[in-house]
Amino acid sequence: MLKPSPKKIDIGELKNFYRETYQNFPLNYILEDGVYPQTAWAVNSNRSYIQIDFNESKSTLIITCAIDNLVKGAGGQGLQNLDLIANAG
Repeated sequence: MLKPSPKKIDIGELKNFYRETYQNFPLNYILEDGVYPQTAWAVNSNRSYIQIDFNESKSTLIITCAIDNLVKGAGGQGLQNLDLIANAG
C-alpha cells in the first residue's frame, strides 16, 4: 500500500514538470486548472488530454487523462499493423 509522502507537493511545480516533459509531443495537452479532460475531445485522434490535481485534505495526487482507446489502445495498434501489412508492397 502506498503511503502519503511527508513532502508537500507543489502542484504548480508538478504541472510545469509535465509541461516540460511533453513540450515536444504536440498531441499531448496538459490542461489548465479547473478544466477536466473529456473523452469527446480525443475521439478519432491520437491526442491525449491530461489534468493534474491534488486533494490536500486526503493528500492524494489525481492525474486524469482522456484518450480514444480505439486509436491509442490495442485496437489502434491492430489497425496500424494491418495498414503496415497492406502497404508492405
